[in-house]
Amino acid sequence: MKESIHSVKKEASDAPSTREPAPLGRPASESPGRGRLRKEQQRSIDTRKAIMDAALAEFAEKGFAAASIREIAARVELPHTTVTHHYKTKDLLWQAVADDLFSTIRNLWESEKNVSKSEKVFDRLMSEYVSFLEFTLEHPLFHQFLAREKWPGNPRLPWLARNILAPLLEHLLPEIRAAQSEGSLPAGNPILFHYVFLALMSVPSIFGAEMEFTAGMKSSNPLLVSEYIALVKSIFSAKNSSEGQ
Repeated sequence: MKESIHSVKKEASDAPSTREPAPLGRPASESPGRGRLRKEQQRSIDTRKAIMDAALAEFAEKGFAAASIREIAARVELPHTTVTHHYKTKDLLWQAVADDLFSTIRNLWESEKNVSKSEKVFDRLMSEYVSFLEFTLEHPLFHQFLAREKWPGNPRLPWLARNILAPLLEHLLPEIRAAQSEGSLPAGNPILFHYVFLALMSVPSIFGAEMEFTAGMKSSNPLLVSEYIALVKSIFSAKNSSEGQ
């Protein structure tokens, strides 16, 4: 009897299961159709990212007029029609690149809102400009991309100013004015202060290659970046200290 019971259990364990196991990498509750949809969505996201990176390089290196959608497609080994499927015209693709770059900056600045309110307004303001500096070091084509578009009469500059630059300026002006009221920034046109900070925080990325050849200083060195940020802050700290005496 024991042998017959053992035999029945073995036959049951050897019998093929009527329940098909879920494929690896997909939850058992997820249908094959949903899994395919997820893959297609991720593929579309990856394709757009590749196009954006290639377009940034193309526009930065050649400028808008000389840039070509066909060359952008060739950079990532995609058919020309794939690029135009996502971005119908070169203008729309350029705008998408600009918006993507500044969206990252906006997100960095939004994260700065979590900084303790007990800190001085100037310190909170500086943290946003420092985020801009770090962003430009991580995206070395950023300044090159923009520099090609800021000459007078450029047809893309009004769109850039209206949709991106002016809103970012409006975000920072109240903080600059608050820092002036606090006494950590001297009196003066807050818009000019904004551009002073932008200029100061652009030095490591704009002059990075020159600094390396002339002085052997690499802007990619975190210690150098920290030293530079401390130097910028000390300019205003020294100003405030001298006025307080």
